[in-house]
Amino acid sequence: GSVRDANSVRAYVRARTYTMPKLSQSDTDVLIGSAWDHGKMHQDLIQIRPLTDSDRPGVARFMEAEWGGPITVVHASVFRPADLPGFIAGRPGCPLAGLLTYVVHRGEVDAGGGTLEIVTLNAVHRQAGVGTALIDHAVAEARRLGCHQIRLTTTNDNLDALRFYQRRGFRLAELRPGAVAESRKVK
Repeated sequence: GSVRDANSVRAYVRARTYTMPKLSQSDTDVLIGSAWDHGKMHQDLIQIRPLTDSDRPGVARFMEAEWGGPITVVHASVFRPADLPGFIAGRPGCPLAGLLTYVVHRGEVDAGGGTLEIVTLNAVHRQAGVGTALIDHAVAEARRLGCHQIRLTTTNDNLDALRFYQRRGFRLAELRPGAVAESRKVK
């Protein structure tokens, strides 16, 4: 079904939380295999590496340019993505082609070994495989850390993001009316 509701004016003030089903070896292999197929044409040009301390000033500038400031608010929690763990995607001529930052929540009742929550995901060039490659690395990292779930939040007026995540195995887990308005009060 469509993600738009009858009251499209209010659609932008709702946040949607997506989670992947609990991860198993076979589920992760299927996700990684199918996700790489989306960026096959460009995947050999994309290099993903962990974010390091020397990257943090550049990430802070990137967040300022892409997100309008150094912080982001998710579930009423304030995050400074430049201070979080994450991955940087690079391509020839574009050392910062994409960025994914995350936090790990341990001990959640429904998540077994924990949840890796994607806080930010940006691809400078869309439909080039960068976002997919970053998601694949987040899935591998979640598995490495023993997490059984990956979660992220986006607004339901961001139809491209909704489509992107659904095509990569994420499913709608929660609809939180008014969450964006609350986040903007903090930000």
